[in-house]
Amino acid sequence: CPRPVQAVIDDSLAQLAGHPQRAAVQRDDVACAAMTLASPSLASLALRNLLENALRYTPPGEPVWIRVVADATDLHIHVEDQGPGITGNAEALCTRGHRGDRGQTGLGLAIVASVMARSGGQLALENRAGAGLRATLSWPVTDTV
Repeated sequence: CPRPVQAVIDDSLAQLAGHPQRAAVQRDDVACAAMTLASPSLASLALRNLLENALRYTPPGEPVWIRVVADATDLHIHVEDQGPGITGNAEALCTRGHRGDRGQTGLGLAIVASVMARSGGQLALENRAGAGLRATLSWPVTDTV
């Protein structure tokens, strides 16, 4: 059943209740809170994985932001961290088994990319000006996104 974006974010954050840096997550989702997602369980899974990555790479005490925006064609959930960003090809980072420059496999981002494809959405990764990464989950706007 479709659920409001705000409820999907609540679900993802509830799954991180025991994470030592959970308190660092900040939200800016009021403007689009009532918009609904057609695949809320998939959206929640994708968002939780992005938040786990963001919290892993953000220094203690620095915020991780969830920002929700919509335009005429798409609904976007941005997860912005304060980590080192990415080097190399963003698409390769989303490939199952990819070994990044930190020696870790990219299973988390591969799961997110797969979930987004199944839910009719997209994952985009981009370095932020200054420091950090912005990971964006996007779905086309319909009556129910």
